[in-house]
Amino acid sequence: MIPLGTEDAAEIIAALSAITAAAPEPPLPRSVALFANLRDRLREGRGVALLRGLAPDQAPGGAEALLGLLARHLGIPASAEGVLAVEQLAGEANGFFAESCDIVALLCMRPVPEGQVALLASAGALHNAMLLEDRALLAELYDALAMVEAEGLTAYPVFTQTENGFAGRFDAEAIAAAEQAPHQATLSGRQRAAMEMLTRLAADSDFGLRLDMRPGDLLCFNPRRVWLRRMQRVETGLGDFLLMRMRDAV
Repeated sequence: MIPLGTEDAAEIIAALSAITAAAPEPPLPRSVALFANLRDRLREGRGVALLRGLAPDQAPGGAEALLGLLARHLGIPASAEGVLAVEQLAGEANGFFAESCDIVALLCMRPVPEGQVALLASAGALHNAMLLEDRALLAELYDALAMVEAEGLTAYPVFTQTENGFAGRFDAEAIAAAEQAPHQATLSGRQRAAMEMLTRLAADSDFGLRLDMRPGDLLCFNPRRVWLRRMQRVETGLGDFLLMRMRDAV
């Protein structure tokens, strides 16, 4: 966690006030070090950081303007969509909120119902657990698996090793969609067994980090190294979130 100090928050609010008044964005001397610290944690550290101390309900221009300002100092928007409202992060049990970008910023807007927590898993830890349990089965996830994304049918491996290091991305829902009509892609028996093994290990609390999200929390993570598990549905619904996808500016 990175706590946001009073002076840091005041600097951000002053910048938002200027932007809302159609004035140039003023310099953010105090926040420069804070943003650099956050980027380093995503790029070189554990791949996740929680900024606590924001007040989206008090932000000039609204919460979307607040997230937009923070995102501009963290990276480059990954698409023209900009800030997205994520009313529900619920989904399939043990599923992950998979994103094809370098940084995901998730701003909590309202209190999350009691018992709801953000569950994060280390892709590297899960990879190594598979390596210890069944190296040959792990190799199946280094081959590209068919999946459906916005642009249509495509294929990506779950785990990759590149010159930039290790990366992982597990979108079970997109893979399942590729098996449906009209695509009719099929997994081999060993690929299916590898996915089941990964899902089983991901359900183990030893590989997860539990975060109690509060209004104003900004959760930032590198989705190639840290996976956010979808929250389970509850009768009271889910707290509202805003999301921004970014590419690394470096």
